Amino acid sequence: MKRLGWSILALVGLAGCTEPASLPPPSENQSDQASPAPDDYVATPAGWYHRSCVPEIEEGARIGRDGLVTRQDGTTHQLVPCRYPRYGGGPAPTVSATPAATSTFTGYVEYAYVSQTGIFYDGLTADWVVPAKPLAAYGNNQFYATFPGLQETVHNVILQPAIQYGVTGAGGGQYWAMASWQCGDPWGNCPHTPLTQINAGDAMFGSVLASNCANGVCDWTVTVRDVTTGQQRVLPVTATASQDLAVAGAVEVWNNTNCSMYPVQGAFFTNVTLYRNSIPQTPSWNTFVQSNPAPTPFCSFDVTTTQSTANLYHNPITVTVTPSPATVCMNFAPGTFWATARDQGNMVYPGGTVAWASSNPNVAAVTSTGSRTASVTGVAAGQATITATLLGVSGPSNATVGTCLAPPTNCTLQYIAGPRYLKVTWANGDASASTEVSIMKSPFDWQVVGTAAPGITQYFYVLGTQTGLFYGRVRHTKAGFLPSSYCNTGAVTV
Repeated sequence: MKRLGWSILALVGLAGCTEPASLPPPSENQSDQASPAPDDYVATPAGWYHRSCVPEIEEGARIGRDGLVTRQDGTTHQLVPCRYPRYGGGPAPTVSATPAATSTFTGYVEYAYVSQTGIFYDGLTADWVVPAKPLAAYGNNQFYATFPGLQETVHNVILQPAIQYGVTGAGGGQYWAMASWQCGDPWGNCPHTPLTQINAGDAMFGSVLASNCANGVCDWTVTVRDVTTGQQRVLPVTATASQDLAVAGAVEVWNNTNCSMYPVQGAFFTNVTLYRNSIPQTPSWNTFVQSNPAPTPFCSFDVTTTQSTANLYHNPITVTVTPSPATVCMNFAPGTFWATARDQGNMVYPGGTVAWASSNPNVAAVTSTGSRTASVTGVAAGQATITATLLGVSGPSNATVGTCLAPPTNCTLQYIAGPRYLKVTWANGDASASTEVSIMKSPFDWQVVGTAAPGITQYFYVLGTQTGLFYGRVRHTKAGFLPSSYCNTGAVTV
């Protein structure tokens, strides 16, 4: 296996591109995570570099083979050779000879690639979409990056159009951002374009394209473009023509400590086109998932490919539906169903809108009423499965439809501060039936907390030290009958 470094794609001559806006300062609420490198080092797509070795190259300036940077106005300045060693880089999960390696995983997690000895590539283009924002907060030495790109493996010279979440040597914070990079230049530096903030869901395009190849070097243009906004970052650089490793898509992390630091579901690259001698190739992509050592925790990493796609899976969500099992009454108001999505770190995922379906609309008809709720109407006695689907992941609830007991009415929820309890009250719809009482602390699931005897119209739930936003609901139950529909209370903040 050859070493892999960050790869950033490039696009030349795009019409309608705009100059990126300036970035806000790094987020204030970031916690410090110990760096696996000495002080004054910063993270890059190719490992940890000394701060002085990660220069920002202004937009439009070209880096020459001799390290001379030529600006658009014709003025120049010389890159200074880096005087410090680099730590880490490539697919290795840890850095070497470091004084403070404290992460549970650092390095390349998964990628799709092709590499053959003596075969050099002169172009790569790909589309992808900015993933959802990770649910967990990032510290100052933690980041997630995903990108395609090209690399020369002898000297580990990488050309990459990348997007990142978290902080690298280019800057960043608790937001998505893009930049183009060339790391491992002949002077030991890792130059990059300015960083530009982007948004989850934006369509991205990246390319690494060569021209004027002669005497073992080419003029490369590395471009990362936000197709949604028209902003782009372009890094022109004269570098070796021996780009012998192509990456259709990769995920790299530094100091990630739990699955919620990964965007849900994964990163997905489409319309991947690899060029050799300016001719599109038909690659059979190899796949890699880090396993020795395996990332801790292991967040369901997997890679699948076709000739033009690379799907990098991680941190899948699960979808649950409540109530489950459910009772839907033909003789009363439609029932309300809730869907909850959680990632592999058990954090609630709030994005997107659930799609609802009924396995038997002639028994139970379902209508969406919000991003996570639906109304289910009983049509005929029988059974139906109500399904909520989000990001291709589904959760079921088996519903029984029939004639129900009359439901409670006038349901209320009150917080009593002195003894710290919730008081639930209702008016009986059927005084001969018992009443089941449920409490939900947002955003968690409903819990049945008790049952009141027939004729009773109130219930007290002891909170203890709990705080937050609470909801209540009650329904009647009686042997030989379907339970009533729920009577929902308002919300109470404790």
